[in-house]
Amino acid sequence: MCPTFRAIMAFLALVSISCDAAAFTPHHHTDPKLGPCSFPGQTESTRMWTWRLQGSLVSELMRERSRNGPKRKRPPPSVQQQNKSVVISADFLASSIEEALYRQQRILEALDEQDENALSVMERRSETEQKVGRLRSIREELFKDAAANGNNLGISELRDYQTAVADLGFTSVMRNPDSWRRERKRARDNAEFGRPRDFHGLVFHSPHGVPILVGKKGSHGDDILRRVSQGSDLWFQVEDYAGSRVLLRTSLVRGLKGSRACMQMAADLAAYYSNYRGFRDVPVMYTDSKRVAKRGSKRGQMRRRKSLGRMYGDPENFAEEARGKEP
Repeated sequence: MCPTFRAIMAFLALVSISCDAAAFTPHHHTDPKLGPCSFPGQTESTRMWTWRLQGSLVSELMRERSRNGPKRKRPPPSVQQQNKSVVISADFLASSIEEALYRQQRILEALDEQDENALSVMERRSETEQKVGRLRSIREELFKDAAANGNNLGISELRDYQTAVADLGFTSVMRNPDSWRRERKRARDNAEFGRPRDFHGLVFHSPHGVPILVGKKGSHGDDILRRVSQGSDLWFQVEDYAGSRVLLRTSLVRGLKGSRACMQMAADLAAYYSNYRGFRDVPVMYTDSKRVAKRGSKRGQMRRRKSLGRMYGDPENFAEEARGKEP
């Protein structure tokens, strides 16, 4: 039944019952034994049922009016919001493609450590290699067009390259560069962003605003770091465990899982807060939170056979920033 028709029927029934009740009010009869809301022949239960029905109809009518009443509309966007467009440069597209290639290379390295005869591994490898080939061809076309046009590509051409990369599933690396600046500004304004409760170590922020926690040597802060770490976070430590544990909290910033710039800064900090501060290219291993402090290993240490990979950290890259945070 149509809601409008139900509302009309409820209103007509309410009017008819009100008229019937008004026709039998006390001033239409002179029997003193009848109550003020009764009429001849009406019992107490009938009188209560009449007014209960009238109240139900009033409630139903109000509900129908609230459901079918005029809805509040959002104000139309302003002219500035309609004309606002994101400007993406060729350099940003090139860096995004490089980031996507780096992530696919990491996937291929992880597949090398698994059983090559497994059907799922073979399918994943074939799919990843196809993506790598497509990304390289897009990069070559971008470089050719940029060189032919003096590095001044139109918005439509840049949008085509952006769509081609996004269609391969790399939407996270195609973020607006202004969002990275906003996140980094937010990290600077709030220097304690990403610091867990009761954590007395050092907190850094990557160029993209991802918090990096550095625990002191020994077992200090290991329980806190394990408690706050999530699946996408990465642990960094020098290979012989002669240094602090470093936690890269990529779970707090969307779209930066596996970022090369963030991982390199975490590796540099792990090399700086170790016994190899005076060396260059210190080997640092990294793993996810599931492979930290497992049974059979010491607290805070990562098993070598279960580490995800190895990087080389340079302690001098962030030495000045690290010295500024030290007491």
